[in-house]
Amino acid sequence: MSSIRDRDEDYVELSCSLDSIKKIYWALFRQLRSQAVSREFDDFDDDDLLLTLQVYLQRKAREAGVDATLHSEWERFLGVEGRQACSTSNKTI
Repeated sequence: MSSIRDRDEDYVELSCSLDSIKKIYWALFRQLRSQAVSREFDDFDDDDLLLTLQVYLQRKAREAGVDATLHSEWERFLGVEGRQACSTSNKTI
């Protein structure tokens, strides 16, 4: 079960499963990389939230014996294998 609470006036704390963190990371990554949306959220992309999530997940991947430098293993760890994965997400038609 996920929960969110105020930490102070400007920050909140989110508590959720590793699987939920993977989904949040993937959704943010995909959304921020889409051409139509990227300009709208340029300031968010400069925020360190996505990087913080990525570093955390890469550490969890290493702990699970996953080589996150290999796209196929990273995508399998994130649970995006078989969906439109990172390697095909930015193809121009």
